[in-house]
Amino acid sequence: MSISDGSQALAISPSEESEIAEVNQHTNGLEYHGNTSSMSFLGNLQRLREQRTNQSDPAERKSFSLVSVLHNPSFVSRRHITSDLTVALAANGFYSKRANTFIEGYFGGIHYVHPIIDKEDFLSRADELWRGTNCSDVHFIALYLSVLSLGALTRTWNESSLDGLNRFQWSRKLFAEAQTLLDEIHEMSFLLGRPDTLGQDEYHNRAMPPIDDSEYAIISAMVQFGRIMRKVSIGIYHSQLPTLETIGLACDIEREMDDWVNSLPQRRGASLRDPDWRRKQRLVLDLRYHNVRMLLFRPFVTQCARNSTQPPYELMAAVEKCISSAQKTIEIVYEAYKVHTYFRTWWYNTTYITIAASVLLLYESWTKERPATSNLALIETAIEILEVMDESIVARNAAEVLRHFVRELNSAPNGVPENSIGQDATSVADVQQAPTPGPWPSLDFGITGFEFLDFPLGEMTTVFDELYKSLDHNVQPD
Repeated sequence: MSISDGSQALAISPSEESEIAEVNQHTNGLEYHGNTSSMSFLGNLQRLREQRTNQSDPAERKSFSLVSVLHNPSFVSRRHITSDLTVALAANGFYSKRANTFIEGYFGGIHYVHPIIDKEDFLSRADELWRGTNCSDVHFIALYLSVLSLGALTRTWNESSLDGLNRFQWSRKLFAEAQTLLDEIHEMSFLLGRPDTLGQDEYHNRAMPPIDDSEYAIISAMVQFGRIMRKVSIGIYHSQLPTLETIGLACDIEREMDDWVNSLPQRRGASLRDPDWRRKQRLVLDLRYHNVRMLLFRPFVTQCARNSTQPPYELMAAVEKCISSAQKTIEIVYEAYKVHTYFRTWWYNTTYITIAASVLLLYESWTKERPATSNLALIETAIEILEVMDESIVARNAAEVLRHFVRELNSAPNGVPENSIGQDATSVADVQQAPTPGPWPSLDFGITGFEFLDFPLGEMTTVFDELYKSLDHNVQPD
């Protein structure tokens, strides 16, 4: 079959790449996740199963929501803090005893990825707070507390606690105080209809910093990449072009991405003498490139999984690009984790790894041949990465769900044939009895919200789609 013959049948439809809006059972709040999220991708797995079998009775299926399953119970409504918070902070010296530790944690880490604050100016104004000479600037105090919060969250902790508080307790306490001082204006700005973070160029009234050989060059570079990401969203996920045209557009965007990444100063002339910021930016930019490349070609993996016929060459070439970036993502993070301890506390790596693993799982569930050993090994590596981040409840739960998928994939005699993908071969009891990897107790699958583990791989497609949405758009993981 030529691609032109099947182009209409394989055309990407926004209704197929469905968005998900669900109520979190723990907060009663509505959470929305768009069709470029990993939650949506997992939804493709569920729809794949429904496409292949009609044997099960829908009335007997247990409903599940990963939005609720992956909810972090540590994030609760803020307690009311006295309106005289500024006075209380001043009396406490604005946490001067621990401030430098957290500030260095911020400026020595994620500041290099998002260098939006001038360190010298920040330290000068912070010193005024500590000396008590300027305690009236509420907006700076909120910024100060936010920096301390992020520093506490992402620094490498060699201590179990500081002054009786651990990483997450410090981070949440400081950020809650920052929110209180701002009186939630950040929420109001979105309610008032402000444009998205990037916006059109006319919304910006400050010149972009030049792309030079400094840590601040990444700002302009990421604005350029943001424009490319917008093309992915609009051109690939919000259009109904035939497959041939969509693949052509995706390849055009990929070439633009390649030109972008090859022009980055961080990519040129790598040496052992590179400053810390350059090494960290190079690592993160590589991951961002492969993450967007996965999203760019992911719809074609879904199309192949839904179509029982042999896909045309052009479609398979697009699928292989997505698989290649998924593999590379896991390899990059794994190598970084072996060398850089600090990188294990950059929690958004959970998102990158979950997307990559879900891409490989969907691909292996689709193939009619025995799953490729190399891909299964990489999925195991992804699980190991998530297990290393055992401080995060979201990472732990994601690893557990991946384990469940792998067990089911391995239980199929020849990959995941059409007729077996819909069979509920794995019961809750089987999952409960299976050994749980990692240094934590087995998850309590009997609690409300974990009923989804009663379903096999085909049914679980929604799981990682919802997972990605939770990871991308919800609060930071525990």
